Amino acid sequence: MSRRDTIAEHYREDIDQWKGESGEVVVGVRINSRGESCSYCQALLGEHSLEHAPEFPPRECEDEYGCSSWWEPVLSDEVVGSGDD
Repeated sequence: MSRRDTIAEHYREDIDQWKGESGEVVVGVRINSRGESCSYCQALLGEHSLEHAPEFPPRECEDEYGCSSWWEPVLSDEVVGSGDD
């Protein structure tokens, strides 16, 4: 298995785990970068719902690790207008 495939597998496992958690604590995934991303990774930066989480790292990326990009959960209490105002 390539490094890219290993990273993609870990990413997908996180998404699947977050989808299965009760209480809707995790509502999305945020893809971040230190600013050294290729155009393919830059297109993925930002927040995505778990149901519409993009493939990561993108196959078109020339860096097998995803251009120093990473993912993290978006928690329900981070969402603006979540009713906690």
